[in-house]
Amino acid sequence: MSPYIPPVKKDLGEKNIEELKSEINEVKNMLKNLYEVQSNLPESNMVEPHFKPFYDKMSSMELHSQVIDEIFKNVSKKLNGNNDEKSVYNLIKEELCMYLNKIEPIKIDKHSVVAFVGPTGVGKTTTIAKLAANFTLYKKKKVAMITADTFRVGAIEQLKLYGELLEIPVVVAYRSEDIKNIMKELADYDILLVDTMGSSPNNKMQIKKMKSIIDNIKPTETHLVLSATTKTAELNNILENYKELKYNKILITKLDETRTYGIIPNAVNFSKCCLSYITVGQNVPDDIKIASSENIAELILGERKYE
Repeated sequence: MSPYIPPVKKDLGEKNIEELKSEINEVKNMLKNLYEVQSNLPESNMVEPHFKPFYDKMSSMELHSQVIDEIFKNVSKKLNGNNDEKSVYNLIKEELCMYLNKIEPIKIDKHSVVAFVGPTGVGKTTTIAKLAANFTLYKKKKVAMITADTFRVGAIEQLKLYGELLEIPVVVAYRSEDIKNIMKELADYDILLVDTMGSSPNNKMQIKKMKSIIDNIKPTETHLVLSATTKTAELNNILENYKELKYNKILITKLDETRTYGIIPNAVNFSKCCLSYITVGQNVPDDIKIASSENIAELILGERKYE
């Protein structure tokens, strides 16, 4: 008996065509970014001897050549002939810390509204639950959570479960039109944490839907959530396509799932945004920390292990 083969639909429909176009564009952009990363890497034998071990280490961490070159140029101006390994290491670490810029966790005013955006699977929902727990349990703030992620199966239930455990409200925004009433309902809360749907960075239709929601919410700050496992070849594409959502901070998740940390300074470099938090596991509320430029620099240079 021959296996059943479903008939091919002749009319793909507008939605399927858009999805197909999005997937094709995603592949094109990944190939383009991969080519740019490879073509920009300087030859290892062109690096000055006292920089060579650090160049090899930073390259293995997938730091972009632009970041490495800028750090080495700044260090060269400060060496004053002291090319011993310890002096070079200390100056490179200092430059990396400066490169990572000022760290900016969430600012809590009278009524802070914080949105979290980013690709599918980076851990936005769990991250929001961790922050909600920290603000509620340790800082005694009045917190509510809003979810606009009505697309992913189980997303609403997941956040509501966290809400029940923390005894804080979770409100679902099914449409952009719902936002006005929701914001009125939650007007007396210290901080609102807003979860959004994840999508491919090339899915323009999905990003426009998120933009409509974000525009109605009018967040006081928006964090772009990136997984530490993101490859350099994909990073620029994500940063560029999410610009429409006007993110102003970078939050890094899943630091425990990788041993290459170059995405962090790369993201800061290309986005020109400050870091806020890093997450290092799935445990709520524990596995989240305010980012530390010194710790990240030490991870990249190999003087610190993930803890």
